[in-house]
Amino acid sequence: MLPTPRLAEMQLDEDQHASVYEMPGLRARPVWDLPALTQALEAAHGVIRAEYEGLRASGLQGENVRQQVPKGRWNMFALMEEGRWRRAACAACPATVAVLRALPLPICTSTFGYVYFSEIGPGTIIAPHCGVTNTKLRVQLALIAPETRGQCVMRVAGECVEYAAGRAFVFDDSFVHGVENTSEATRVVLLADVWHPDLPHPPRTAVPWQQLGIPPFAPDDSDTEPLEEHEQEEMRLVEHERGAERREGAGHGIEGESLSVLWMRAAGLVMSLLSFVLK
Repeated sequence: MLPTPRLAEMQLDEDQHASVYEMPGLRARPVWDLPALTQALEAAHGVIRAEYEGLRASGLQGENVRQQVPKGRWNMFALMEEGRWRRAACAACPATVAVLRALPLPICTSTFGYVYFSEIGPGTIIAPHCGVTNTKLRVQLALIAPETRGQCVMRVAGECVEYAAGRAFVFDDSFVHGVENTSEATRVVLLADVWHPDLPHPPRTAVPWQQLGIPPFAPDDSDTEPLEEHEQEEMRLVEHERGAERREGAGHGIEGESLSVLWMRAAGLVMSLLSFVLK
């Protein structure tokens, strides 16, 4: 078997490749400088790390991620998945959730949005891949990281970011990115998706969910937190716009869908297949 190539040896594409939906007109850069956002998380580093350690000690099971991991181990402990807060995990991390909900950029509470603690073990490589959309940015706060510089890094397109405990950074995961931990220690971060700052308010209503053929949220289940009042208002606006789109398309045949809607669905499917092949 051939050895797994080092991330530093890989040539990464420097273009955006959102696998589901790319909104035109949004500023695009691999790594962002948003000090108000990163400083808010860094100021809460101690309490967030303490709650992560309490969550781990509670016996709550995380998810072992196998996709995109050619070498090593990647575990995640979700606080929010596809826009829905996980009740049990959030109950164990109330201060962390409060910090996240008070960030200067709102959390991406939609099908596109995730919040989780991410662990990668010693020697782990997360292969280059890209996210689903450019309508959000992703912030990571390093809770535990190797003390020696350069041993744990993320490459985003043509840029390289080193992990350092207590430090946060923001990147656009619709650019190709990967992670490598060459140290003998486990790296732990809190990861959160926030809406792109160029989107209008409320941001969720800017995404054409009906055209994409996907719901604004994942299906509900018994282990999810109810929406806050401002999130409920955004959902009402989304549903109002979806109803208007359905009425406008009612005369186009094929269950009320216009040719442009069918084209968008087909394009999304093709992009998803290409993303799967390229991973």
